[in-house]
Amino acid sequence: MPFKLLNKVTGASCSAAIKLARGTMDHTVEVNFDSRAATAISACVVKLQGSIDGKDKDTGVVCTPGLAIDGTAEKFGNAAFVYRLNGVSYTKAADTAGNAFTTAHVVGNGTDDLWGVIGIYINSAGTFVSRVPASPQVYTTAEAAQDALEAMVVPESLCYVGKILLNADAKTWTANTSDMTDGSDITTADFYSAISGFYDLQTYTLSAGEITAKQAMFHVVNKPVNFVRAYLSTLTGTGEVTVRYSMKGR
Repeated sequence: MPFKLLNKVTGASCSAAIKLARGTMDHTVEVNFDSRAATAISACVVKLQGSIDGKDKDTGVVCTPGLAIDGTAEKFGNAAFVYRLNGVSYTKAADTAGNAFTTAHVVGNGTDDLWGVIGIYINSAGTFVSRVPASPQVYTTAEAAQDALEAMVVPESLCYVGKILLNADAKTWTANTSDMTDGSDITTADFYSAISGFYDLQTYTLSAGEITAKQAMFHVVNKPVNFVRAYLSTLTGTGEVTVRYSMKGR
């Protein structure tokens, strides 16, 4: 019996994950869509993703958030990405104006070679939230700063997006005031995006004929995972897409 993973979605989206029967290795994905608008669907890409433990199936990024320094160097930028929060899928658009930090986090003391790290999170409204393990941060190593961040409990209302690791050296860096250009107000600023716990088992791009027919089917074999989900990564045009999934053990 097929499972309906995505039902009449109208944009990039990720389904809930389903737990598979033990030994499932043969996967079939069916894609159907309805496009009645003047700008009909012209492109559609579906990914079947799998996981062994499914640890971030309810909350976690689906694709890389692309954290980076913004054109305004006091802010951080992001690529467009999809994330799940408490079982619901959300899409965040790419940065166009730069993202400010939640508050004026401080790293360093202006004298010693010190480190800090800023955790970047996002809520259901698509608002970024920055959190730190201390302020000011005066950790003597990069490892100590990151260990402190990992020890923090992430609220259920937030999804972890990534972190910014900062080496102040003999400077005092203040968020939203100091820039993040290496060698300027900070010695180094390194950006790390969160990584999904699900892997792409197969990426399927619908052909022109399948777009015209408004349906497609593809198979994935020899992929013994315990959880699967469907990720509609690209949808160009206006319409509704439904993705069904069925499995077979070996």
